[in-house]
Amino acid sequence: MAVNVPIDLLTDKHEFLGFDTDRDDWWQWLEVEHAGRAYRVRVPIAYDNGVERVVRVDDAGDLLYLIGEVGHDYCERGRIGCLILARPEEDGTYRAVVFHSLYPLSRTGLG
Repeated sequence: MAVNVPIDLLTDKHEFLGFDTDRDDWWQWLEVEHAGRAYRVRVPIAYDNGVERVVRVDDAGDLLYLIGEVGHDYCERGRIGCLILARPEEDGTYRAVVFHSLYPLSRTGLG
C-alpha cells in the first residue's frame, strides 16, 4: 500500500543558514489563523517566492508550529513543503527559529 506523506530526505543537502533580521527583503510575513486566533509570523524567504500556503497551524504556547508549501518544485516531483517553528516576540508577533524543508517522496518504485 502506497502512502503519500512528506518525507525529509536526509541524503539531500542541508544547510544551517543565518537570516539577518535587519534585512526586510530576506523575510516575509504570514497571516494565519488557528482556533479562532490570528497570528502574524515572520519567516525567511528560503525558496523562490517564499511560503505560498500554510496547511496546518498548531499553538504549543512557547512554540507555534506551521506546515506549509513553498514556491519551488523539487526535480519535477512536486512542491517542497516546510515545517516552521516560531517563537513569540515581545510585540505579539512570531518569528521563525526553524525552517525545515520537506521534500516530496517520488512514487517511482513504490507498489
